Amino acid sequence: MKKLFCILLLIVGVSLCGCADKRVFLNDNVDGDLDVSEVKMQRNHAGFLEVHIRGDNDAGKYFKSEYRIVWFDESGFPLDSLLSTWTPFPVFDDAEFYITAVAPHPRAVDFKIIIRKQEN
Repeated sequence: MKKLFCILLLIVGVSLCGCADKRVFLNDNVDGDLDVSEVKMQRNHAGFLEVHIRGDNDAGKYFKSEYRIVWFDESGFPLDSLLSTWTPFPVFDDAEFYITAVAPHPRAVDFKIIIRKQEN
């Protein structure tokens, strides 16, 4: 399962466009429609890493998107988590969108997020 996920992440990573923050990957099907303008991280009061992402919908239309976050420990290894699933979120016409996520373990020190249009 881990091998399959790593291969999938590599394939998706190769086909994705760049972003100002190298931890954020916009899939080809949202490239040009979404723009990520801000990525912030902080530790919450319980010691867990929190990520806050702000972006804009430049598509001129409403559509459904989804994201998946992979959390990494200090050695750069992915942390196993049931929370690393595709999570849907709406992207409203010409509006900002926000994604907030909390790491599943206090050992998390970094992350990668993939954003794409929701598959039916």
